[in-house]
Amino acid sequence: MPRMKISITQKEYARLLELAYMGMWVADSRDEGSDDAPPGRYEAVYQMLLRNAPVMGCANLVQGDPDSGAPMEESDELEDGRAGELIEKFENDCFWDELCDRLAERDLEREQSRNPAKDMPSEEDFAYGMDRVDELSARYRDEFMKHDLDNVIVLFGSDRLS
Repeated sequence: MPRMKISITQKEYARLLELAYMGMWVADSRDEGSDDAPPGRYEAVYQMLLRNAPVMGCANLVQGDPDSGAPMEESDELEDGRAGELIEKFENDCFWDELCDRLAERDLEREQSRNPAKDMPSEEDFAYGMDRVDELSARYRDEFMKHDLDNVIVLFGSDRLS
């Protein structure tokens, strides 16, 4: 198997650890109730990076003894640093995007159910639907930017239209 040697500075290694941490977070962000171990496909490479962190002057970013054979872990400094901030921002952005898009799709479905179309929608109908979802989603996004969730009311068990 071909091998590559690279020259990397301490700062670059720290950035590589941040990237690997974010990548593992994505790869392992499946269902929270899952008993699955982190994806084996990436775990060995990730552990190699964590084990070499002390040698590269990045011991502050890991926990554990690299010589013990036990899995290494990220330190709080890595989790709470720039990588953790980026993950938190990503999660927040995904939440709002998904909420706006799902509400927009729901509203379009309700609009269409009140005005049933032909049996087979045309490309024009599809394009209109996509544009309408974008328009509705933007309205929700504007509302949430101004008022967060303050104006959201959930009617449990209700079949009313919003």
